[in-house]
Amino acid sequence: MKNRVVISKQGCMRVDVTIFGSSHILRNVEEEALEQLKNGACLPGVIACCGLPDIHSGYGLPIGGVMVVDAQTGVVSPGAVGVDINCGVRAASVPLRYAEVQPHAERLLRKIAAVVATGVGGKTRSEIGKVTNQQFRRLVEGGVPALMELGYATPADVECTEERGHLTPASLDNVSRRAVERGEGQIGTLGSGNHFLEIQRVSEVYDAETAKAFGLELDGVSLMIHCGSRGFGEQICRDHIQAMGKTMERYGIHPPSRNLASVPISSPEGRAYLSAMACAANFAWVNRQVILHEVRGVFKRELGVDKLDLIYDVAHNIAKFEMYDSRKVLVHRKGATRAFPAGHPDVPERYRATGQPAIIPGSMGTASFIVVGTPATMKETWGSVNHGAGRVMSRAAAVGEPRKGRPGLITEQQFRESMRGIAYMSGSGENMLDEAPAAYKNNVEVVDSLAEIGLVKKIVKVLPLAVLKG
Repeated sequence: MKNRVVISKQGCMRVDVTIFGSSHILRNVEEEALEQLKNGACLPGVIACCGLPDIHSGYGLPIGGVMVVDAQTGVVSPGAVGVDINCGVRAASVPLRYAEVQPHAERLLRKIAAVVATGVGGKTRSEIGKVTNQQFRRLVEGGVPALMELGYATPADVECTEERGHLTPASLDNVSRRAVERGEGQIGTLGSGNHFLEIQRVSEVYDAETAKAFGLELDGVSLMIHCGSRGFGEQICRDHIQAMGKTMERYGIHPPSRNLASVPISSPEGRAYLSAMACAANFAWVNRQVILHEVRGVFKRELGVDKLDLIYDVAHNIAKFEMYDSRKVLVHRKGATRAFPAGHPDVPERYRATGQPAIIPGSMGTASFIVVGTPATMKETWGSVNHGAGRVMSRAAAVGEPRKGRPGLITEQQFRESMRGIAYMSGSGENMLDEAPAAYKNNVEVVDSLAEIGLVKKIVKVLPLAVLKG
C-alpha cells in the first residue's frame, strides 16, 4: 500500500502495527521507534497502534505514535502520553498583511520576549501567571474557561481550543506538592527545547474557502505558539510512572518495557493519573492562552491591532476518551494531533462545515501547515495526524560534546544560512543549533506523505517571518 507499511502481530503483540510515511521516510525509521510501537501493541486492551510520518524514538511510546485501547478493558500509560503533557500548538490570525508586519519583525520579537519568559525554569512575567494556592487550583482544574472569568480569554478562545480548554475530571488532589511547586510561577512561559513563538507569512493557499473560514489569505500573517505544561506536567508524568511501576504487577500487567508502565483505566491508580493528567492538560491550555493574551497586548501597543483571532489550539501529548463506531476508547496521542473532519460532533460549530483545523509546525526556519482531517483519517489513524516534522538527529549529535572535543553535525554557519531572511532570537540565550532545520525531517515531505493518500487536506502553508525560541 502507498505510504504505509504494516508490521504483523508477533510475539506478545495483540494487534498489527501500521506506520505511515513516504518511502524515503519509512526506509529511515529508527529500529528503536519501531520496537517502541510494537511494545505498545502488547499492552492489555489495545485495539490499534500506529506511527505517523514524524515518528522517532521517545520514552515509552515513540513520538509520532498513537495507541488506542478499549475504555472498559484497556490500560492507561503515562509513557504513551509523554513527559510534557499537552505539549501543543495554537495558531492565530493577524489582521495585517505581510508587508505591514515585516519591517517591524525584530522589534516585535524583542517586545514579546519582554513579556513572555523562555528557557529552562523560566518564571512568568504575567500577573495572572503568578497565582498560587487556591487561585492556581482554580486555573488547573478549570482550564481556559476560568481564565475567561478573569478577563484573559474570550468566548471565542474557549470555543476554538480542543476540549474547549477544559479536560475533566481534573483534581489537584491527585498531584504531588512537588509538581505544584514546579508549576506555580510558570503559567505564561514558553520553556526551552523545540518550543517556540513564531510570526508567519501565509505563502500558499490550497483551499481558499476554508482558509477564509480560518481567517487566512495569501500574504496574510499568522502566529503560532508551541509549548506545554512545563515542569508541572513533567513532574506529574514522572510521579505516576513511578507509582504505576510499583503497582502494575498487582494487576498482572507486565509490559515489554517499564517505560510503558500501565494500569487498568478503572483502577484507583488509573483514575488518579487521568485526573492529574487533566490538570496538566488544563495548565498547558491556560499557559498558551496567557501567552496569546500577552502577545495581543504587544501587537496592540506596537502596531495598533485590536485583536488576534485564535484559529485553533491542539494538544500533542494527551490521552482522551473518544467514540468510534459507537465504541468508547481511550486514545493515547504522543506527538500526534487530533484532526476531526467536517461534520464531526466534537468540531466547533464554526468549523463544522470545514473540519477542525489541525496545526503541523515545521522545524525552526521551515514551513508549517494548517490542514484538516478526512473521513479516512478517522478510519486509519483514529482521527490523528502528525504533530510536526520529527527529528532525524539527536540534540547531542547536532551540537556535539564540546567538553570532549567532539564537534556537532551542524555548524554556526550552516545554521545562519538556514535562517537567512528570518528574524530570530532565543529569549534565554540558549544554543539553537539543535533546533536547526537539518536536525529535522522535511516537513513538506512529512505532510505530503499523508495528503497523497487522503489522510489530510492541506489548507495553507506558512513560512516564518520571526521566531522566538525557548
